Amino acid sequence: MITPVRRALLRCWIWLSPAIAIAVAAAIGAALVEGAVHGGGVAVTAIGAGEGLALVAPAAALALSLARGIGWGWRPAMADAQGTRVLAELGVGAATIGAVFAAGYACARLGADATKLGWLAAMIAGAGAAAAAALALAVAPLLVRAGGWLIGRTWRSVTPRRALLAVAIAAASLAIAGWWAARPLLVRYDFGLAPYGAGFAAAGAAATAAVTRWRAARAWIGAGALIAGVAAWSAARLLAASDATALLDAWSRLPVGGQVLELRRDVGALRAQVVAAIPALAPRADRHPDILIVTVDALRADRVTPSLTPALHAFGSEAAVFDRAYAPSTVTRGSLPSIMTSLSPGRIRGRLIDFALKLDPRHVLLAERLQRAGYTTRGFLCCAHHFGGAFDLGLDRGLAQVIYNASGEHLAHAATTFFADPSLDGAPRFGWLHTYEPHLWGQLYAAALYGAAPGPRYDRTVATVDRVLAPLLAAIRARGRPTIIAITADHGEGLGDHGALQHAAVPYTSQIHVPLMIAAPGVAPRRIATTVGLIGLGDTLLELAGFSPSPSDGPSFARLLSGAPPPADAEAYSVVLHDRVIPFTAHSLVAGDHHLIEVTGQKPELYDLLRDPGELTDLAAREPARLAELVRRLAAHRARDRVPPPF
Repeated sequence: MITPVRRALLRCWIWLSPAIAIAVAAAIGAALVEGAVHGGGVAVTAIGAGEGLALVAPAAALALSLARGIGWGWRPAMADAQGTRVLAELGVGAATIGAVFAAGYACARLGADATKLGWLAAMIAGAGAAAAAALALAVAPLLVRAGGWLIGRTWRSVTPRRALLAVAIAAASLAIAGWWAARPLLVRYDFGLAPYGAGFAAAGAAATAAVTRWRAARAWIGAGALIAGVAAWSAARLLAASDATALLDAWSRLPVGGQVLELRRDVGALRAQVVAAIPALAPRADRHPDILIVTVDALRADRVTPSLTPALHAFGSEAAVFDRAYAPSTVTRGSLPSIMTSLSPGRIRGRLIDFALKLDPRHVLLAERLQRAGYTTRGFLCCAHHFGGAFDLGLDRGLAQVIYNASGEHLAHAATTFFADPSLDGAPRFGWLHTYEPHLWGQLYAAALYGAAPGPRYDRTVATVDRVLAPLLAAIRARGRPTIIAITADHGEGLGDHGALQHAAVPYTSQIHVPLMIAAPGVAPRRIATTVGLIGLGDTLLELAGFSPSPSDGPSFARLLSGAPPPADAEAYSVVLHDRVIPFTAHSLVAGDHHLIEVTGQKPELYDLLRDPGELTDLAAREPARLAELVRRLAAHRARDRVPPPF
């Protein structure tokens, strides 16, 4: 005999079963599509499916149950046309799930930035989505009545299938119209989550059709879906526990599944499982000099002049100066990780957090290698949101102590103290100074005081950097200890060239041509006209310090510093990757006097840097043979980018 309690529980289960079945099917289907599109294997896709299921399916099931409850309560309002109830349940359900999914994704995307602004934006996004859903629910009865009247006038015999078709046509029309209207606003956003959304919609629609067709079996369908969901979640947990590599691949590859992992897992804690030990450097000398790397954010090569930067110019008179040095990317999150890992930006794994890249824990950085070789390491960096600290971005790995500060003067003073400290004389020292002033030229100096043109304001920040570096360079030279000093930049700055005021743009030379000056024991002052890429800077410094360079995407150009003849195939490769901030992907290759630029979806551009340094005349149509050769060489770099990195 069925007791009232059991009867109530059974009715409750029958009521919830369709929502559970649809939600589980939608979440699993979305993860399968996302894994297939973004190149995840079976383990990666399974981890993404299970982890995402635990977060997405409960919210979707709750939203669907709410929508069905509201639709059930509107039964009297739907009696004027057959099939209108189906229209209401599907329409309100879709709107509610869309609002919940948008709010959840906004919270995941913004909240994971670990900033107060991110959490505030997440709360605002969630509140806005909730308000939109509430508004949709409030006006839904009117829409249901209007829809029922319209369908009744259009079709004498209304069926659920016809009602669903009407909803699909209306939704598609609205989506197309909305896309065309919103395209100018959306072009800067990353739509890597689109496969997940498409899979969610398709699997959810299929599950809706199944539970509608087999109404009598809803309880069993729901039970099967629940079992499948628990099994998928359990399998994901087991795989993640046994295969940290697959978990990290899911974290770095999957836009939605990886974001869920970012929220639910401490990815940095996996490092001990995937990096057993930092590889040891092979020494080629008994003693190793100190090393200082100075990276100036957004410093163009053409701004290092005797009048604007006298200290840097004086340093250059005592160093090897590379006239054709090119950054790996036009944005900090592409260039600095590339310089410190000796990998192309296309092979660096991680996730975008705020405007910085959170590095995959498997990557080993230059500072870690030097620390393993006995160096005392320090960092003097602006700012924590690009490097690490509480943000746990990983770019400060290997730096035993780090000072984060927005003032270049403060950082340079701290670096001076580090290199002058006599208590540290027992081991060689490695210091990395990154100063940020040129990046802020638009905010630091008002156009009313320094002119509307960007040049004077930008130049003032460059002059500031020169002044704060002068005492540091003088102090290191006065110490008398063998020291390698490398001064360069992570990227250039547009300043109006090719329509770009700042950086993170197409890799024209204004964006990637950077200064590079290296002073080291045994290196005579000289100017070097050979093209080099900063991807090889790390291995160059290792070789100068008396270590064998490791295989890299660079390679090392230390031989040029000793006067060796340049290689015949000298070139510099740069990459700009599409993400939620940059609306395109671009690849660049500088070889000899020519510069090839390929932007996805556009024709390649070819420039002669010797005769046309401003890159105003595209030679692609005039020199097809040269274009074909450089396209072939660039394709080889792009093919290497598709090979997993050695980390």
